[in-house]
Amino acid sequence: MSEVLFVGVEGGGTCTTVCAVSGDGRVVAEVQAAGSNQFLIGMEACASLLVTSIQQCKEKANWPAEKPATAVGLCLSGIDRPEEVRQLSELLMQLDPNLSETPPHVCNDAMGPMALVSSPHGGAAVVLIAGTGSIGMLDGPVLKRCGGWGYMLGDEGSAFSVAQRALKRVFRGLDGNGETPARVQVLSERMLR
Repeated sequence: MSEVLFVGVEGGGTCTTVCAVSGDGRVVAEVQAAGSNQFLIGMEACASLLVTSIQQCKEKANWPAEKPATAVGLCLSGIDRPEEVRQLSELLMQLDPNLSETPPHVCNDAMGPMALVSSPHGGAAVVLIAGTGSIGMLDGPVLKRCGGWGYMLGDEGSAFSVAQRALKRVFRGLDGNGETPARVQVLSERMLR
């Protein structure tokens, strides 16, 4: 067994993926779980789901339950403000003091991909995420963000917003308040079977 185990978590509104990596860079375990966006399920439920998923991943990697992972990093939708990051990190360690040798590193879900595409020598990098929600980030001289505010406030381009726009066109067409394009008409027919 390796003496080093890194655990990475990518959590969104629909699903969460936990991956364990050995010291030589091999993926030794992966676990899928439900969505972990704290705005959708609450902070306590989010922390509980994450701890359970990380424990399952460590077990699948044949890592002793009482032995902390070397490090745990989490890139999560619905986590952005410093107080949310602190609160979740503390909750994770309270729920499982053997989770990690160091406090878990928690950040917004766009920051993981941003770290992969950003150049240490400057230049701009762009990350666009369009899943259940959506967010865009530009890393240039200054880190800029667009979207990621949740489905009620504007996650244009997300699965939710695309489906919502289609459904609105169906219902407007049914109400006689607008033209229903042929492709939306097919959706309407399938919904009303």
